[in-house]
Amino acid sequence: MEILLCFFLVLLLTLVSTIYLKNFKTSKFNLPPSPSSLPIIGNLHHLSGLPHRCFHNLSLKYGPVMLLRLGFVPVVVISSSEAAEAVLKTHDLECCSRPKTVGTGKLSYGFKDISFSPYGAYWREMRKIAVIELLSLKKVQSFRYIREEEVDYVVKKVSESALTQSPVDLSKTFFSLTASIICRVALGQNFHVDGFVIDQERIEELVTDGAIALGTFTFSDFFPGGAGRFLDWLFRRNKKINRAFKELDAFYQHVIDDHLKPEGRKNKDIVSLLLDMIDKEDADSFKPSMDNLKAIVMDVFLAGIDTSSITMIWAMTELVRNPRVMKKAQENIRITLGAKREKITEDDLGKVEYLSLIIKETFRLHPPLPFIIPRETMSHIKIQGYDIPPKTQIQVNVWAIGRDPKRWTDPEDFIPERFANSSVDFRGQHFELLPFGSGRRMCPAMPMGAATVELGLMNLLYFFDWGLPDGMKTGDIDMEEYGTLSIYLFNLYPFDVMDVESKKKLQPSKWNLPPGPPKLPIIGNLHQRGELHPRNRRNLSQKYGPVVHLRFGFVPMVVISSKEAAEEVLKTHDLECCNRPETAGIRMISYNSKDIGFAPYGEEWRAMRKLSVVELFSSKKIQSFRYVREEENDLLVKKLSESASSESLVSLKKTLYTLVGSIVCRVGLGQNLHESEFIDEDGIADLVQRSELLTRTSMFSDLFPGRIGELIDLFTGQTKRLENAFSELDTFFQNVLDDHLKTGRRVQEGSDIIDVMIDMMRKQDSFKITTDHLKGMISDIFLAGVSTSASTMIWAMTELIRNPRVMKKVQDEIRTTLGDKKERLTEEDLNQLHYFKLMVKEIFRLHPAAPLLLPRETMSHIKIQGYDIPKKTQILINAYAIARDPNVWKNPDEFDPDRFVDSSVDYRGLNFELLPFGSGRRICPGMAMGIVIVEFGLLNLLYFFDWGLPEKEPAKKITTGDEVALDLVQDIFLAGVSTSASTMIWAMTELIRNSRIRTTLGDKKESLTEEDLNKLHYFKLMVKEIFRLHPAAPLLLPRETMSHIKIQGYDIPKKTQILINAYAIARDPNVWKNPDEFDPDRFVDSSIDYRGLNFELSPFGSGRRICPGMAMGIVIVEFGLLNLLYFFDWGLPEKEAAKKITTGDEVALDLVQLPPGPKKLPIIGNLHQLHDLPPRNLSQTYGPVMLMRFGFVPVVVISSKEAAEEVLKIHDLDCCSRPETEGTRKISYNFKDIGFAPYGEEWKAMRKLSVVELFTTKKFHSFRHIREEENDLLVKKLMDSASNRSLVSLKRTLHALVGSIVCRIAFGINLHECEFIDEDSIVDLVHKSEILEMTSMFSDFFPGGIGRFMDWISGQSKRLDHVFSELDTFFQNILNDHLRPVRRDVERYGIINVMIDMMEQERDGDSFKLTTDHLKGMISDIFIAGVSTSAFTMIWAMTELIRNPRVMKKVQDEIQTNLEDNKERITEQDLTKLHYFKLVVKEVFRLHPAVPFLLPRETISQVKIQGYDIPTKTQIMINVYAIARDPKLWTNPDEFNPDRFLDSSVDYKGLNFELLPFGSGRRICPGMAMGITLVELGLLNLLYFFDWGLPEEVEAERIIKDNEVALDLVQVTRH
Repeated sequence: MEILLCFFLVLLLTLVSTIYLKNFKTSKFNLPPSPSSLPIIGNLHHLSGLPHRCFHNLSLKYGPVMLLRLGFVPVVVISSSEAAEAVLKTHDLECCSRPKTVGTGKLSYGFKDISFSPYGAYWREMRKIAVIELLSLKKVQSFRYIREEEVDYVVKKVSESALTQSPVDLSKTFFSLTASIICRVALGQNFHVDGFVIDQERIEELVTDGAIALGTFTFSDFFPGGAGRFLDWLFRRNKKINRAFKELDAFYQHVIDDHLKPEGRKNKDIVSLLLDMIDKEDADSFKPSMDNLKAIVMDVFLAGIDTSSITMIWAMTELVRNPRVMKKAQENIRITLGAKREKITEDDLGKVEYLSLIIKETFRLHPPLPFIIPRETMSHIKIQGYDIPPKTQIQVNVWAIGRDPKRWTDPEDFIPERFANSSVDFRGQHFELLPFGSGRRMCPAMPMGAATVELGLMNLLYFFDWGLPDGMKTGDIDMEEYGTLSIYLFNLYPFDVMDVESKKKLQPSKWNLPPGPPKLPIIGNLHQRGELHPRNRRNLSQKYGPVVHLRFGFVPMVVISSKEAAEEVLKTHDLECCNRPETAGIRMISYNSKDIGFAPYGEEWRAMRKLSVVELFSSKKIQSFRYVREEENDLLVKKLSESASSESLVSLKKTLYTLVGSIVCRVGLGQNLHESEFIDEDGIADLVQRSELLTRTSMFSDLFPGRIGELIDLFTGQTKRLENAFSELDTFFQNVLDDHLKTGRRVQEGSDIIDVMIDMMRKQDSFKITTDHLKGMISDIFLAGVSTSASTMIWAMTELIRNPRVMKKVQDEIRTTLGDKKERLTEEDLNQLHYFKLMVKEIFRLHPAAPLLLPRETMSHIKIQGYDIPKKTQILINAYAIARDPNVWKNPDEFDPDRFVDSSVDYRGLNFELLPFGSGRRICPGMAMGIVIVEFGLLNLLYFFDWGLPEKEPAKKITTGDEVALDLVQDIFLAGVSTSASTMIWAMTELIRNSRIRTTLGDKKESLTEEDLNKLHYFKLMVKEIFRLHPAAPLLLPRETMSHIKIQGYDIPKKTQILINAYAIARDPNVWKNPDEFDPDRFVDSSIDYRGLNFELSPFGSGRRICPGMAMGIVIVEFGLLNLLYFFDWGLPEKEAAKKITTGDEVALDLVQLPPGPKKLPIIGNLHQLHDLPPRNLSQTYGPVMLMRFGFVPVVVISSKEAAEEVLKIHDLDCCSRPETEGTRKISYNFKDIGFAPYGEEWKAMRKLSVVELFTTKKFHSFRHIREEENDLLVKKLMDSASNRSLVSLKRTLHALVGSIVCRIAFGINLHECEFIDEDSIVDLVHKSEILEMTSMFSDFFPGGIGRFMDWISGQSKRLDHVFSELDTFFQNILNDHLRPVRRDVERYGIINVMIDMMEQERDGDSFKLTTDHLKGMISDIFIAGVSTSAFTMIWAMTELIRNPRVMKKVQDEIQTNLEDNKERITEQDLTKLHYFKLVVKEVFRLHPAVPFLLPRETISQVKIQGYDIPTKTQIMINVYAIARDPKLWTNPDEFNPDRFLDSSVDYKGLNFELLPFGSGRRICPGMAMGITLVELGLLNLLYFFDWGLPEEVEAERIIKDNEVALDLVQVTRH
């Protein structure tokens, strides 16, 4: 259940994150087309199969320039030569950087290499070193002898294979060739010389691990902030990278150390050259460090080996698949070079043209890297007309380009002749063939790689003929690539068609896995675990076969249920399946795998196994303990004789656990249960149960990777439960050890097994036994020794009692053979009993002590029954199912020892149909001891006693399954805070629903006392019925047993919680008639009471734990109800039917009527519907007052004029506060502003300051000259644009205009002169302020630490802090500028100066003190509200006028008519003359309010809106967008029509609630007058001096509607 809850929460976080991480500002870029993306993960789900093929398929649909979002990372995929040329040539510099990933950063020593280093001065220096010093043509030529020697060595090796006619593994051959060359050239290390630091196989492992690490996906690469890092930590994504880095670093260091020795640099390899540069004393040149050296070695080592070998393998693969080409190539080579050449050198390169064509065709069809190492844009660019923003990754799919049918004829065919008359080459100048890339980031080692490939292929094709192995046809060659799947590096490998061992290499997609039930995402088959009990797994084998594949979480498991499959595992593949899986419980019980049973296969296990076989469980040692077994059985017989004499019942479980426990403790641990100080007979079964709990309990960490499982274990209490169980066992084991180690210990008997191990521990030996080994062995003996033998004996007695025929036959044999009157049995007696041993064998078959053998784990890939079993797969041998297989056994479920009469089948591991002890290396080492204990114990029981069931107990009732194995835990939350109130509310509810009952209550009096209660009989029956029907605590407080008890014949163990369901008992139809009806009359003739003596009615409990406050509670309820019923009449609200009252367990009557709203999901509420809010869709469905819940925050959305008036006028004071969010807290400097501060004294003081001092009419007019001057500057600039007929960006132009005005008026800074802000950056700062205001954080909607944690993990907090930091710097610069001593001049005396003056004036008695935060808060308000809203309105005004030429003409005509024709300057006085112009502005405010939702309000008390109750602390959002487009108020509301206001008095100043662009009431925008004037004066200048239109070829219909910024680039001409 916890698993499902965990993944539900993950999905929940994904959904919520999607909503919060929306970018409210719609991009204006013409981005490349893109497939639909999912929340959070973007297009990661499209990465199915090999990415280059996947992206190629997508590009066929979305084009050669395609945008993907991988997590939060934008990636553009290039799939055409034209687009590739634009990236790699036209915009080479802008696309020259590299994205940073965890893997590349780690392996490149912090991007200190050449390949992955971002573009900059450092990279240029490193590139220079590579090109000039390390990989120049001269240097490449100097290594020629190495390439020739290594190729000669390969020719020699292949010649040996040719002579013996054995197949050649080309993969190893080519890898060996390229690795040898690179190691000699780069590292100065020779494979073929003794003393090489590591062997070839290890080199291959290092290269593979390094490539995997470079390409390993980490969450940090794709998900921002703490979220990615947390997920990497949780899933241990960095583990593989760190391990590979550690191994590679050790290898590099070894090579460097070797070079630092004397004579270490005699060969001038790359490492030597770099060390020489490090040693140089040249202050002017770039001096590399050791990390630089290692990073360059990494580039050469990882990139140099794989790419060349891959190309040669693919070339040979294609040649073998195309005999015509092979024949032609060999003829060309042999004719050109001549016959009988003994050696081919690099002088011969370039002579064979057809070989060059083959290499080109191989590079085209099989580029070694199908994607060039990704680039990252450093600035905005355009590719094929699409905008590519900065910090976008670019993936060039050279695989797709090389197969583009527009460029290549028959692109899928291998045709070298296509290059015969073509100048196309692979050296970076032709963008249809790019195996090495192009431009600045082209591979600098291309000459070396090309020479190696050509020389290697030329030699192999000259000296040898090639073909497929015997029996293999051309069509059998699998040409599909396989290798490491990576977003950053994709290494491709063809199958080795001439592999000496495997003609077809296995890969995950090619495995023939066993069948199995369907697997759910993530959890696999965990939901079926209950069905997969060993006894039910037979059903699996019947449905899916004897080899069934399961997946528990992320752990693959195979269940074996047939004799043949078991033999393959335990015999054929015994060694490969000899390991054990590690689980948390096993790790504890085995003391970190220091035992025999659970230790992984290896040297330590073999040493422990040897110890157990030779020293501990040898036949001699078992015989030495014979007297112990006989003595304990004698004690058993003595005790049972006493029970038989008294005819008392015997507990087989306790009896046999005591017998086996006593034997095992004496033999193994030297402890006598009858005398031991720290363990006794009663405690042995409990300790065994705890040890089984440790081995059987599956932890989440066992099934789910990384730390996710550990966290779930922690949260669910699994870890604690396991540790508690282990603690008690460890205490017992430690006591055993301490007892053995104490000085002067007297050994009463022979040395036990622990004594033997202690003696060995004290000896000097190669294998050192530790205390943990001792405890691990104690654990094995205790766990395997007690439970299994006792369980087998119990089942034997069970089956014998159930089968009297067999019981009689076996007892007859025993008593006949041994005689009737033996006083004591010995183990020698066992040898005389044949049928008895068959009976034991049948018990082992029918009831194996371990129905599933201890799981094994594969150490390598194997095949079982023709199915592939991958490495690290757990294998479960279902011994139970095999032993009941009807294909092997006749009547397998019957107990019939006779089946073994003529059978040689035994249970000692050689017959795989009977495996109670397992088989192979992992067979139970204590088998002989266990068999003796079972047989001798049963012999004593059957010889001395007769057995039967208790009276009246039929045989069929004997349990035939496992014993109780469930631990039931139920968490119940009992809310018992107001029981009396709850009872009274329910009483009133039922009385109102049942008016018949009310009329029977007493006469009127003037006053009531508690004495009156005694006179009311029926009243008390009514109360009694309330206690029955609605107990305040439906479940009584839980009790816990202090000892074992029996309830209704069932055993209830100690420490079990007991829950009394008083609710269910009081509605039991076996006790009550019509139990769900409210009927006090049922108690008229009944003596049943609720005071704890009648158990059908227990609202207060009973017994010692009865509620001590019962009497007080009853009086409170009765007297309270009496007053309510005596003095008042009660009924439902109008139109409220009785049937609508809740009749469940909630408080029944609560007359709060909340607004309607859409259905709310658990936890997130309506967060998934946030995208529906700005339009009018939801309000049309649910009405103008709609309740939503965002997370845990209630929000009411108002969408009608009438409801808005109630909020903003009638309940203005009650709805006058603001909700607090993290973004508004930051932008308002902890609510020290006007706009976002909650209602209170501080806000009233700030509001007063703004109205009286800052935004007065006088102050407003004093800034008129600024507004006019800035508009004059605007006109001047636009005149220049009009003269040049250049397009104008409305967005930039109008933001600059408004920003300049606001900055001069409010802050006293001139954008044209300011040192810290200019016109270009004003838009960016406004955007950042909007992010702070609009971004919702998780902590805004989810309470406590969970919200803050989600903010941190998603990176929201970090992003918000980053944005705020830039704004704060700007605001602080403004303040610093004003606070300079020389700053005060009249011209630059702005609003902030007024506030500074007030702050500096010490006013006695003034309770409100302005602080720096108040100043910054006010700056923030003015900046956000002043710039963005006015510019937004003007842009929309121009948009609508251009879209509506009729209105544009009419308004311009009015302007020209009322103003002089040739005015040089417009002033604010001109605004008063224009009537229709003002209607246009009003219509823009209606159709496009700058804030579609007014800033949210928050109720400070409960109010009623349109008859609905709005509780305290509810957010209220006024949807002015919807109100202004309400068809009930406006004709054709979506049309732009200023004429609608011609005869209308409706205004936008807050008195008409159908038009509220500035709000209304106390929270109306204080800067409204300033904003209106800015908009009107700006528009007047634009319309008076200029004519406006769309750019050429742009139609009006294409202009974006609704809330996006409509127009940007427009055409302007002088009027």
